[in-house]
Amino acid sequence: MAPFTADGSNDLVACVLSHKVHEVSGQPAIIDNRPYGGPAIGIELVVRAAPEGYTLLATAGGITISVSLHKLLFNPLKDLSPVMLLAQMP
Repeated sequence: MAPFTADGSNDLVACVLSHKVHEVSGQPAIIDNRPYGGPAIGIELVVRAAPEGYTLLATAGGITISVSLHKLLFNPLKDLSPVMLLAQMP
């Protein structure tokens, strides 16, 4: 899940990762871009997804500040677990 528009920097990194996941695992890796309403809607879909181990979220680290700015139905600090740093951009 990439909760941003297609062709943005977040989406490009997710594309590179999905191709590598497909090469290594042989399983299709589909990027689901959900830019509507900021990243909160896409992130909430990941938080509510079944914990089967196949749903990953590719997002920017700034989502943690959303807790203090918006009333969210989830807490990114408690409901999400970081897996890896994909990229750093200025």
